[in-house]
Amino acid sequence: MNHLTRKASLLALLLPTIAPAQDQASTLARLCQTADVIVRATVTGAVQPTAELLQLTLQPNQVLKGQVGNSFSLLEPAGRCCGRALFSLAVGDTRILFLKRVGATLHTHGGSRGVLPATAELGTHVQALLASPSSNATAHLLASNISHQEPRIADDAALALAVHPNLSMNLAERAVLATAMAQSVQHGLTRTAALADIAARLGDANMVDTIVPVYLQATKSDQALLLQKALTRCPAQLVADRLPVHVGSTRRANLRAAQLLAEMPSYAAQGAMTTLLQRPNHPLVQMHLCEGLIGAGVSAASLSPMVPAPVLQLAIERLKRRPTFRNINPRR
Repeated sequence: MNHLTRKASLLALLLPTIAPAQDQASTLARLCQTADVIVRATVTGAVQPTAELLQLTLQPNQVLKGQVGNSFSLLEPAGRCCGRALFSLAVGDTRILFLKRVGATLHTHGGSRGVLPATAELGTHVQALLASPSSNATAHLLASNISHQEPRIADDAALALAVHPNLSMNLAERAVLATAMAQSVQHGLTRTAALADIAARLGDANMVDTIVPVYLQATKSDQALLLQKALTRCPAQLVADRLPVHVGSTRRANLRAAQLLAEMPSYAAQGAMTTLLQRPNHPLVQMHLCEGLIGAGVSAASLSPMVPAPVLQLAIERLKRRPTFRNINPRR
């Protein structure tokens, strides 16, 4: 095969997988809908027909969706690269595969997310997704799995539920969400982002009361930031009304409350900031609250009876200071 022929073959192989780039981030729920074939199969052969290509031959053990022969082949560019899924497989390996059919040829679907370890837990989860009779039923199935003992299932269920079009959760599922969120924040898991999105989409008083205490007490700043962003997507007045109830007296909680209120619209945050400023607080917290209130249009003179003069003066100076690259907050 000459150089130009090899180039054309490689381009033809890549074309079916270039178009939706978001396949690499597809959830199992989505892949169950869009895959033409889902199969549990074992690798029986592996060859490289050219230096640029890797070809695997597989034998199906269990067909979960679609139709496939007694043996089939998958072709992929050789080597390790983002989105490739076959390079790590050897003869004898068994995987759950999500496949797309292009003409008579099967291709991996969803990149590496479409090639799963063939564990009993993942197999059961995929079968449950395929058997789900409706979108609402799928939402409840996902909700029941956001704290699954298998991290791959829990992570995927949280991601899928965060973007599910028919998001609704009953009281039992909300309790699971609250526990899962607290544990995720405690252990610093990336799952927190999806769980926070779920809570923010629900956005009612129950969810605000769930997120706020976890946010105020979070020990890891990155986890706290995820929850802060989720709370800014909830109804502003609801968050501002509920926040003082949960703050307590610790410096961390009050500082987090001040930082959250500073990110919220002044019409909603002003009352809560005033309430917190009237409580005994660390000077750093007082300074942040004064900055927020003055920025919202409250006069410095009206704040002077509530805080020490040096704290108020520092807040005024910080507001007047010209922004520099050191003190610009990239999150605003």
